Amino acid sequence: MNFILGIIFSAVAFLVGAKVMSSVHIKSFGSAILIALVMALLNGTIGAVVKFLGTPINWLTLGLFNFLVTGALVLLASKLLGSFHVRNFWAALGLTLIVSVVNWFLLWVTGF
Repeated sequence: MNFILGIIFSAVAFLVGAKVMSSVHIKSFGSAILIALVMALLNGTIGAVVKFLGTPINWLTLGLFNFLVTGALVLLASKLLGSFHVRNFWAALGLTLIVSVVNWFLLWVTGF
């Protein structure tokens, strides 16, 4: 149940990010669910390996490296999915920030 709620919250966060940013396009809520699932898969595989290998860099940058890795994964997800488009890396970083804030807010409001 927690996984399903997390995916729904992430999908809502991606939709909010797409509404706020003109350089991000998502076709529908179903596409947003698929984006959230793909991002969970990418973060659990490629993201976990890169973040583990980059632990010293992460310490030096006080966590900024994780933010950059997640931005790169968002850009990768936009290349993999036809219903999701992010214009460039800077837009992916902006979307990453918005998704993080909206996810945090939704978790705070629901107590999840």
